[in-house]
Amino acid sequence: MPRKLTNAEEEDNTRPNTGTKKCQCPFLIQLKEHPDSYWYVSVVCGMHNHNSANFLERHSYAGRLTQDEAAILDQMSKANVRPRQILNTLKQRDKNNASTLRTIYNARQRNRIKEAGGRTQMQQLLHLLEDNMYLSWHRKDPESNVVTETCFGPIPTP
Repeated sequence: MPRKLTNAEEEDNTRPNTGTKKCQCPFLIQLKEHPDSYWYVSVVCGMHNHNSANFLERHSYAGRLTQDEAAILDQMSKANVRPRQILNTLKQRDKNNASTLRTIYNARQRNRIKEAGGRTQMQQLLHLLEDNMYLSWHRKDPESNVVTETCFGPIPTP
């Protein structure tokens, strides 16, 4: 007899909800792949229950950054420019840019994670201290291997 799945296991086996986000719009298209490497597109329901958007500010697809914009964001972040100023610069370059401040924060966070190379914040700190030749000392809890104390500073020059 198969065992009953828990709620968490059932959620893992279900398809993600790819339906409309907020307004329960009935519009639906169906795509089917043909064996000859092309797609059939059929409109199941062509009706919308809402007006089209006047502004694309909060639309995730329209708010994405281009590769050029991502490069500018990366350069400006490394120069310690504030997120609001980065957003203003991107909007001045492209009047149709629909990015928000949240887009900038998320991109900066992705860049920090990529830069850390998969290390935790503490591992990244210890790595940077070693790379930049700082004097450092830390104490770990022997049972949990968690850093409990740390002290660091620049190497004094004579």
